[in-house]
Amino acid sequence: YDELEKNVFAWGIGYGLFSLVIFFLGVFGLYYPVVIWILIFVVIGLSYKTITEYFDDIRLKRFVLIENISVGNFVFMLLIFIPLLIMLITCFAPPTYYDSLVYHLAIPDMYVRESKLFFIPKGEF
Repeated sequence: YDELEKNVFAWGIGYGLFSLVIFFLGVFGLYYPVVIWILIFVVIGLSYKTITEYFDDIRLKRFVLIENISVGNFVFMLLIFIPLLIMLITCFAPPTYYDSLVYHLAIPDMYVRESKLFFIPKGEF
């Protein structure tokens, strides 16, 4: 398999499984900080070898990639990284829109306070 293809599927399957585990923790009423931290450390422990290989590979290829960049690729990278930087900055702005305050932040907060997922009878979804 191609390395990019392998990584794309590995990340997709990994995030999918992680989200299913988080969902079932909520179904069984296990939204507690200790349980979430244990889950995070288990995931890091299971993927430690892959993570270290990935960063070693980046460290070895870093200078080769910088030396071989053309002007077109540099402009393309700028066109990608400038919007990413703007999005990163706006992530830290406080929420002001009604939808964000009522649904996207309030409902997950209710789940965390109750330590489980539950039905919201008058949800306006």
